[in-house]
Amino acid sequence: MPEFAKRGRARAFALRALRRVTGEAGDTMIEVMVAALIVALIAAAVFVGFGSVAAIAGAQRHQAEASTLAQQDEERMRGLSVTELSAGDPAAPSCSTAALVYGNECYTQTVNGEPYTITSTAKFVSASGGGASCTSSATGNADYIETASTVTWAHSNDGRPPVIEHSLISPHVGGGLVIQVTDGSQPTPRPVSSAQINVTGSDTGTLTLTTDSNGCVVFAGLPGGTYTVSWPGYIQKNTDATSASVLVVDGNTETDSYQLGQPGTIQASFTTSYPGKTNVAATTDTFVASNSQLSSPDVSGIASSSSSSSSYSSTISSGATIFPLAGTNDAYSVYAGECAGDAPPSPTQAVVTAAGTTMVTVPEPAMLVDVYGNTTTEVDDPAGSGSGYTVGYTGSWTHQTGAAGNYNNTQSYSNSSGAVATLTFTGTSVTWITSTSNNKGNANVALYNASNTLIASATVNAYSSATVNQVPLWSSSTLTDGTYTLKITVPAGGTYVAVDAYIIGGPLSLLSTKPNITLTDTNCGGNETYPPEQIPTSVQKGALVNPGEPYGNFTVCADNGSVMNTAPVANTNFTSTANTVNVYLNSNATGLASGTCT
Repeated sequence: MPEFAKRGRARAFALRALRRVTGEAGDTMIEVMVAALIVALIAAAVFVGFGSVAAIAGAQRHQAEASTLAQQDEERMRGLSVTELSAGDPAAPSCSTAALVYGNECYTQTVNGEPYTITSTAKFVSASGGGASCTSSATGNADYIETASTVTWAHSNDGRPPVIEHSLISPHVGGGLVIQVTDGSQPTPRPVSSAQINVTGSDTGTLTLTTDSNGCVVFAGLPGGTYTVSWPGYIQKNTDATSASVLVVDGNTETDSYQLGQPGTIQASFTTSYPGKTNVAATTDTFVASNSQLSSPDVSGIASSSSSSSSYSSTISSGATIFPLAGTNDAYSVYAGECAGDAPPSPTQAVVTAAGTTMVTVPEPAMLVDVYGNTTTEVDDPAGSGSGYTVGYTGSWTHQTGAAGNYNNTQSYSNSSGAVATLTFTGTSVTWITSTSNNKGNANVALYNASNTLIASATVNAYSSATVNQVPLWSSSTLTDGTYTLKITVPAGGTYVAVDAYIIGGPLSLLSTKPNITLTDTNCGGNETYPPEQIPTSVQKGALVNPGEPYGNFTVCADNGSVMNTAPVANTNFTSTANTVNVYLNSNATGLASGTCT
């Protein structure tokens, strides 16, 4: 082969070798970079793995420490007496910084810098089925104390549930007290949870438990004796009691149930209507909250300031005394008055919530009490005329002066048959005043109107064994205001008739002074109230400052300080026409009596 051909082949080979070496250098750089990235990822994974292992190790350590604390707490509770196990920390729900001597408490403890919260509970259970004793039959016993210790820690439990340890403890010999609390709901009472129940005895002091979800608390290991069971913040249905007395016998379990509720408040305001006024503010001294679930209604009111006056108010609060009914028929009927007999056909309805306040507006019918009287004029016996009267005589009469004991020490008398004494007057009534004695007898009385029509007549007897002066021997009934003539005639018989004076009643009119008024509620067995009075005005009728009074039947008594009278009224009309009752204090009114209303 020629030399130049060899040299050409050698150059070609060299070029191919150079190209091959150049290509392989690029592949090597990529491989190096990929290898470096893989190493970095592996290193990161290794570090993450190290962190996860550390976290897992920490969580396991926390759980192990929590488990140890729970076991230690169970050991603590096994060393407590039954009385101590029954009790709860009075500072709850705050947690103490160390374990105390209660079966129901919480406390904190720090281990290796980590704070733990330990919550202890102790409840009594029956050996038959393991259920809470108060949900078992009344003959069951509180056989065991079930304890539980729950431990949590600050790091949200590291995603793990709390550690809980349980134990069963057999109580010492003694008596048991099983209590279940319900709310009195209709038709089925519901258990009341989280209610504090105190049991106080001379040997134990006060033990405190809180009802569970079944409304249950069980006190075991109690020395035999009498205990007081109380429930702070609650009242008992139907009795409003805040405590009860129970007897515990050694070896036996006493099972009691109570319907309890946190008392609520009713705040009632009142309105009434009467001519010219509709739905105006009214007042009263008592109101009733009634419900058929209760054995008796709740009555709330303003205390009387004295035995003869009542405190009336436009708003009355019951205070926290009303049992909070629940379920069906849970509304109270609210109405003015003092007993169930005062209930109107459609009372105001109010639902009372536990520890809440319910505000209601209660209508009252208006009672318009009009008290009438008249002015009286006493006229002496001598003949003559005065303002609104004329005195005259026909026949034989003796006109005596210096007659001690008679009106103005004068009198006129006669035993002459047919002799007549006359009084012509203008007014609404007349009364003949005379003296009685053993020489006096019958007299004929006749009353005529202005048309000389006889409207009343009588024969009266003035005889008495002893002399009595200023006797009202005859009075007319209430007359229409007008002019009348009274004639007193001496009959045949020889006995004397005497005229001492006359009392003329003026026209009937509303009293111009404030009367005294007493209302007797006949629906409630005759209970009395003393409403504020006034002189009637053109703006408001009646003698009551506010005429709103309870629905029902009343007897109204009114007096002017010297005489009194009564009248019945059915206070049942709620409309603005109201209920009017007239009481008459005029001198010849039927039923008039001396004295004052009490």
